[in-house]
Amino acid sequence: MNIDIEINSYSDINSDINSDINSDINSDINSNINSNIIINSTTTTHPLSLEDALSSPGLRPLYPYFSPPKPRTTAGGTRRVPLLLAWAFTHPLTQSSKQSLKQQVT
Repeated sequence: MNIDIEINSYSDINSDINSDINSDINSDINSNINSNIIINSTTTTHPLSLEDALSSPGLRPLYPYFSPPKPRTTAGGTRRVPLLLAWAFTHPLTQSSKQSLKQQVT
């Protein structure tokens, strides 16, 4: 009685596992991207621009530096300054550096 045993090498097994993992990851990424692109079906004559598609909430984390966020306005129409930017202009260190610059200039 003969028993044939086929032994795969470690590299064969490793490459099979890696290809399975990569294909799973790629399919997950593609399905997530496709499900997060929001296209308004009523605007058939004006297709969604690339900037609008990339700035949609689902895709924004993938492209954080591609499209800057639009400036926000309050109900009265005044623009809201981001807190960090407002802090940078009013912080005491910024004020003291302005004073030292004025002293150096004069």
